[in-house]
Amino acid sequence: MGKKQKQKDKVPVPPQLPPDVPDEDIQVSDEDVQFVSKNPAYAGFVSSLDTQTITKHVTRVANTKEDDLEELYEKKLRKKKLENEEEKGVEVDRVDALPVKTLDGKLYYRTAPKGAKKAEISDKEDESDGNIGAVKLNKAERRAKLKKKRKEEKKQAKDPANIEEVDQNSQSEVLAEIKEDLTAAELAATKQRRIAELGTALLEDPESNIKSLRELLSFCKDGDKAIEKSALLSSLVVFRDIIPGYRIRLPTEKEQEMTVSKAVKKMRFFEGTLLSSYKVYLQRLLTLQPLPEFNRVVIRCLCTLLDAHPHFNFRENLIPAVVNGLASMDDVVRKLCSATIRSLFKNEGKHGGEATVEAVQRIANLVKIHDCQLHSDSIEVFLDLSFDEDLAKLKFEQVNADFKAASLALDETERRRIQAQTLTAVFNTYFRVLKHTIQLDATWSSGGSFGAHPLLSSSLKGIGIFSHLIDIDFMADLMKHLKILASGINPGNTKSPLTVSERIECCIIAFKVMRKNLDALNVDLQDFFIHLYNLIVEYKPGRDQGEILAEALKIMLCDDRQHDMQRAAAFIKRLASSSLCFGAAESMAALVTVKNLLQKNIKCRYMLENDVGGGSVSGSVVKYQPYSSDPHLSGALASVLWELNLLSKHYHPTVSSMATSISKISSNSKQVYMPTISPQQAYSELLLEKEKFSVNNDMKLNHKRKRANHNVSGEEVSSFEADKDGLRKKLSDHFTVVHDIVENEKLRRELGRTTVALQLHDEYEKNRKTKQEGLKKKRESI
Repeated sequence: MGKKQKQKDKVPVPPQLPPDVPDEDIQVSDEDVQFVSKNPAYAGFVSSLDTQTITKHVTRVANTKEDDLEELYEKKLRKKKLENEEEKGVEVDRVDALPVKTLDGKLYYRTAPKGAKKAEISDKEDESDGNIGAVKLNKAERRAKLKKKRKEEKKQAKDPANIEEVDQNSQSEVLAEIKEDLTAAELAATKQRRIAELGTALLEDPESNIKSLRELLSFCKDGDKAIEKSALLSSLVVFRDIIPGYRIRLPTEKEQEMTVSKAVKKMRFFEGTLLSSYKVYLQRLLTLQPLPEFNRVVIRCLCTLLDAHPHFNFRENLIPAVVNGLASMDDVVRKLCSATIRSLFKNEGKHGGEATVEAVQRIANLVKIHDCQLHSDSIEVFLDLSFDEDLAKLKFEQVNADFKAASLALDETERRRIQAQTLTAVFNTYFRVLKHTIQLDATWSSGGSFGAHPLLSSSLKGIGIFSHLIDIDFMADLMKHLKILASGINPGNTKSPLTVSERIECCIIAFKVMRKNLDALNVDLQDFFIHLYNLIVEYKPGRDQGEILAEALKIMLCDDRQHDMQRAAAFIKRLASSSLCFGAAESMAALVTVKNLLQKNIKCRYMLENDVGGGSVSGSVVKYQPYSSDPHLSGALASVLWELNLLSKHYHPTVSSMATSISKISSNSKQVYMPTISPQQAYSELLLEKEKFSVNNDMKLNHKRKRANHNVSGEEVSSFEADKDGLRKKLSDHFTVVHDIVENEKLRRELGRTTVALQLHDEYEKNRKTKQEGLKKKRESI
């Protein structure tokens, strides 16, 4: 306790204030007067004091707060400031109004009339005066004041002079806005003219005016979108025309220290300025590319530069930007990028093939990143690639050195290396798409923005074109994948979402691959015939593509010289039956194939006979099995082509005449005919005839309406109605016959089941009687 008490005692005590001394008792010494006289700067502020204001007696109003008095003083000070300002105008606060910068760099601030400023301040003062009045008003006085104020406002509103003043003020404000807009438009027009002048000067003499290129690029960062787009497009034209036909290599430090001529210095300055400006331009383009309002303009600039100068510097920045545009959802951007890459592949002489390898590898990586969910344009560009059939056969040694140097031709080793890298990236992409289509994934069937498997069709086309360049070691895996895709069943016994057209296309590609590699492959294509046989039944006109079906019929059935008799008969029967349900074009392609197969296979002509029980040659299968999935087990030779009788009454005359000509083929003749038309030609020609056919019908109907409007005779109208009724009758008869055929087939199936049941019952009765007789004999012997 003692220590704590001592610590409290040691706390310092603050000094006491001096006693208050009245002003009257204060005396100034002589020393103070001398100091002030010698040092006037210390007391100079005293001379500027307003003694009158300080000594002025202020009368305080009763019940008035200090804050209100301070506001009164501030009002008086503001009035004095307004009186001392110039009469012409008052400068607006620089925070409230933005300045205008002229071309010479000076800033001008807007000003407002003095009267308007005073009016605003006086209005505020009047409003505040009502709150800080010297004397408080009671309720009655305040009401009277408000009424008086409202009456004055109504009178002022009715006064035409006030109305004119308001109109003049509004007109002046509108004119001021118009002047501002005109100023901005004039400034934009000036910039546009300057951009045009710089571009023209650079195009006329690039080496002398190369310094202007930097000023032109400065407009690309103007801030005004219209100016920036104009500057980007103008710079594009300049770069496209002045970029040389070689890559620029900047001089090293040692080369810069060497003494060179003026021409070399000028060339070095030109190349260095061009390359640095080109780099700045590309950086600006890549910065603006993600912005939607600049995306199309930027892509157009990038594609034009890559197409015009694929050999120039910074190609490694252009190719990725253009390739990434293939994944764009914008059709315009995607088409521009696709056309540029196609041109890059076709014009390899500009870059020697290196740009082709870079682009193909970038596309392969893009497909991998997006998990094959891209538009078909992204890999359809591969179809424009060209490869040498056999580089070993190229005799470069026969070309002299001068010609090789002039043509920039690559040697055999370098060309082989470039094409090998390109082929590797292309087939990696194709096989990736096939595996992605086959893989078992619960989410892939729903697909993305471009569908479940948008790249499959393009990949199949590419495989069909470049299949002769595939390594033989990969052929077995390729055919295995094609069989799985054509079957429509994935390895996990799940149904594949491939369409009928895509499955038919897999069969077509398998035959193309086999024929291009006939010497190296020994593949059984029986499975693909089975798939096509079943796909013909699944085909639906309007939903599936008829040109793919016609191509399959040509490649798989018509192009082969020899066919198995059972298989040929099965396809003949199935195509004839399907023609009853196909459209006119598909029916024509099927009938052309039927005629082709009948002309090549003499024994199949017995199907045209109408003997009891079918054709004369039944083959190994006695009974016709129309629902068999295997053409070899269908027993089609035991059937009759009764469909030709119905097709001869087809509504389209071309189909009708073809069916009639097929039915007239003689089964006794052993002559082999050569086909004169392919299924593809028949399909395409009938599509054109179908258009003409429909147009003629429309013209007849329109002609009928015109004749009705002109009051034609009743005989013409009645003849048209008669034709219409006859057509309706033919159609009804046709469908009645078809319906009867279906009913007859049902009755035949029921009759067959009943016959089998009766035969089993008879056998049972015979066996039972035999057993009973045996028992009787045993009993008699006993």
